[in-house]
Amino acid sequence: MKTKNAYVFETLDNLISFELNPSLHTLPIEHDAARQKVERVAAEVKRLQLEFRKQFFNLPGESKSAAMISKSYDAVVLLINRAYSYTQHKDIAASKLLPVLETALAGLQELRLFLEQNYAKYLTPDRLVGIIELMDLRDLIMSKRQALYDIMIAQNNPDEPCQIVLSALDDFCLKIASGETIQLKEADYYKMIIGNIENYAGQETALSDCPSLHELLLFWNLNSKLCIRYFSYGMEAFMKEKATIEGQLDYLRDQLKKVNVLPQNPGFIYNADYPSIKTYFTDFITNEITYLENKNVGFLPNEKYKAEKDKVTPFKVMCNLSGDQISLLLRAAAELKMIVARSVTAVFNAIVPFLSTEHQADLSTGNMRVKSYQGEDRDKDVVIGKLQQMIELIKGF
Repeated sequence: MKTKNAYVFETLDNLISFELNPSLHTLPIEHDAARQKVERVAAEVKRLQLEFRKQFFNLPGESKSAAMISKSYDAVVLLINRAYSYTQHKDIAASKLLPVLETALAGLQELRLFLEQNYAKYLTPDRLVGIIELMDLRDLIMSKRQALYDIMIAQNNPDEPCQIVLSALDDFCLKIASGETIQLKEADYYKMIIGNIENYAGQETALSDCPSLHELLLFWNLNSKLCIRYFSYGMEAFMKEKATIEGQLDYLRDQLKKVNVLPQNPGFIYNADYPSIKTYFTDFITNEITYLENKNVGFLPNEKYKAEKDKVTPFKVMCNLSGDQISLLLRAAAELKMIVARSVTAVFNAIVPFLSTEHQADLSTGNMRVKSYQGEDRDKDVVIGKLQQMIELIKGF
């Protein structure tokens, strides 16, 4: 009994894998046999197009149709890659199989285009890219490599981040050369890098005082070891230039604010096995701030430190906002000089111990101060709404 929805490529797969495999042919193929194989390939490609239509309309539900098209597309790409690898075989000339394989490749490309044109809505960025398209992309990257470097240098970027970008492009080219399977979203990622470098018109975000490439490295989510090491060492060097802990804290808070407002490419991350570069540095900077704030408390004179530790708050005011929302209000008040103190930290230290929320009696001064630089849109909207209500209320006084 024939299995329902069996492997539809079985005939074409066997034809390519065995009958057109140069390593399995000790003698050159005869002319008539080659012609027959060309005809079989062409006939099988036409049959498969009809088979796709039949299977597609017989499947119940969109999800099963999408799964069938996606699986079939990737199967076609893998057959293209296999046929292409045979054209590069050392015995290809002696076997005289090259014309047949070229016909098979043309038929498979026709099949791939048939799926793209008729079932595009079911194809996702996770689909595989054929080796022929990947080789074209590799050639494009290699031909533009020096020009891309020249553009980055001309935009006053240091050599080190430029080399980080070139290293990422080189690694991708090596991946193609080694025959690894590559998804469309990954190929598009490197096309985006090339386009961004060629068309970059200057900073549009908070890093206006940094090399332009810094902004792009963060946008690309280029979380390679080289990139993370570059930013980490750079931050450590700046930290060493600060004479005091307060100076280091001010620098870190400024960096946290800048990193949090930078956009990220939502579609791809360079190394999906690790956190995004934005997440990495947000966590890194937050931990450093917490460490330095605790260290700063340790440097207070003993009597002052004891007084701070033993201080009993006489009462607390319950606020119907969350801790994150309160932190945004306090930071804004400090920066507008509505509340004047020697630093933003001092504002939080003076006020937060007297506050509680519906869900939290004891708020963490350090955590709230850090959160004030990580405001989420939802919290911002709540705070803005409350302030607008206060404005209307005050107008009526």
